Parts: sequence; C-alpha cells; structure tokens
Amino acid sequence: MSLKQAGASTSASQFVVYTQNEKLLWLIRTDGTDERRLTDGPEDYDAKWSPDGKHIAFTRVMSHKAGEVMSDADIWVIAADGTGLTQLSSGPEFDGVEGWSPDGKSVIFTRQGKGAGKYRVKLDGSNPNRIDGDRSHTKTSFDGQWWAKVMPIRDGEEEHESNLWFGRSGDLKGHKIKQTYGENYGPVWSPTANQFVAFVQVPGNPRSSKLILVKPADGTVRGLLSRSELYIEDPTWSADGKRIAFLMSKGGEPMTNASFRQLYVMDANGRNFRRLTDHWCDDFTPQWTRDGKSIVVQGTRGMTNHPGSGVSGSPTSYVVVVQADGSGEQVLLGTAAAYGVAVQP
Repeated sequence: MSLKQAGASTSASQFVVYTQNEKLLWLIRTDGTDERRLTDGPEDYDAKWSPDGKHIAFTRVMSHKAGEVMSDADIWVIAADGTGLTQLSSGPEFDGVEGWSPDGKSVIFTRQGKGAGKYRVKLDGSNPNRIDGDRSHTKTSFDGQWWAKVMPIRDGEEEHESNLWFGRSGDLKGHKIKQTYGENYGPVWSPTANQFVAFVQVPGNPRSSKLILVKPADGTVRGLLSRSELYIEDPTWSADGKRIAFLMSKGGEPMTNASFRQLYVMDANGRNFRRLTDHWCDDFTPQWTRDGKSIVVQGTRGMTNHPGSGVSGSPTSYVVVVQADGSGEQVLLGTAAAYGVAVQP
C-alpha cells in the first residue's frame, strides 16, 4: 500500500483539530492545507467537535500543583474560526472534556477530585449539573432517545467482567443484555439509527474478541465479527451509518505484521470485510471523513520485517488519511508532535 503526502484526493472541506508538542490546539484540512494555530494555551488538549462541527470543546490545564499528580484543569469552548473563546468550568479540580450533548447545546465533562462525577454545562458556562456519579461510561444515541453503558461486575474491591446495559432516556434502571461475554468495551452508537456496536473480550481468553450489534428497541444482539486470538477495538461508524471501521491485532508468537493494530472496514451488516493497512507498526483512533471515502488514523510507520533477522527501523508517528476502498494512504502530519486528533463532523 502506498504512503505519500496528502493531496487533492482527500476531503478538502473538513478540518482536523490536534494538539502540538507545545500543547496548543491546531487545525489542518484533510488535504493538508490551511494549517493554523487555534489556541494560545497555557496547555490545551483533548479537543471534541460539536455535532454540527462549528465549535470545539477542550481541556485546558490552568496550573500544576507542586507535589501532586492532579492538576487544575478546566473546560473551555471555542468556535472553529477561533472566535468566542469561553471558559465553561472552574475550580481547583481536574475537569476533563468527554463530549457533547446530542443537541450540541451542552458539553459533557468528567471531574476528578472533590465532587467527582460526570457533569453537563451550557455553552455560556451556566447551569453545570451532575448527571452521573458512577464509574460507568454512558453513551447517548444521536437523537437522545436511548442510552447505553458498561457496568463493571465488582467482586469486593476488584472489578472483573462487565455487563452492557441500555435504556430509554429517562429510564434510570435500563435493561441488561442477557448474553454474558466477559469484558465489554464501547458502546458506539450509529449516527443514523438507534443501534450501537460494542467490542467484547471472550471469557477466559483476553486475546479473543467479538464485535456485536445491539438494537435496543427489540433487544436483539447480533454478532458481526468474531476472531480467535485476535483483539478487536475502536469501532467507528461512517457518517451514513452504512460501514464500520475498526482496529484488530493478533497476540502471541511468532510476531507478524498482524501483531500490530491494523485498520479494517466492513459493512454495518458484517459483510465486505476488508483490511486497509498492512504495516509492522500500530494504528490508533480511526475516524471517518464525512464523505465516507477516507479514514483518518494516528499511527506509526518506519518499521520493516527482515525474514530470519527480525524487525528493524525507527518508528515515527504520523497522522494518516487512509482511503476506505483500500487504494492507499496519504500522510497528513508527519510529525511526532501531533496527538489528540479529532476529525470535524
């Protein structure tokens, strides 16, 4: 598969926001043009786009406490054109941005320290209210009608396996998915339908996993993909809800290129399974462009396998635009200084 500089083949209308080594937010288009600095710090990271792609919420570290691991960090929001910078939370606690409400009118964040829990705050900083004080990871459907979350099964102070739960908005109890799969991760909601995917580890074999599709309206659970000795992670939907991209890697020996996280894609019904990357390096955090033609990944490149003598080379971090039809990939940011990448909806 080819590796070349980004060019006109990618989606020029979309921005990617990322954090540079100086811990500021930057923007660049998916064709590699129009790169510019968005914030001036002191330390800004973990950017999240609003559902309409017009605003960016992020975490800003205000100060570091001497002798303590935790820092004073607050939630801020800014328009994609650099205007309207607004502080949404304050105080000595560590507030980390998690995402947006489905209607784009509020930002969701998690607080560590005093008053730990999950909060929702309006875009003018008013009305911060606690919405979830437990340690689960609740995800809301795009229309706001359903929620789903992972609940750990606790044995004393230890957490072992977990269950997936879902329910209608306002139903605080919800329903547990009957199947027992072991360790659950996700869920990730479809942008066009009230269904979600989750990836689960097979009990007793942490290197085997399944990708399942859940339809809360009737409670059906369908297995989309199951692989022995392969670990499936980071599923993400295309904007039209028709395809799913994800990462998969193989454990154990001997080491092969499949031992690294590689990018795959398939239809939402589990058909047309295709491998998109094939490197002796890892890919991370796949995100679709809105036209469904490309997938942006953070990854490393530069390692080479030499049969009989092993792997050599110096891994270098890149942000890469991968063509969803398998025709190749283009380097968007060839620098180890870029991380926390988020693609504009």
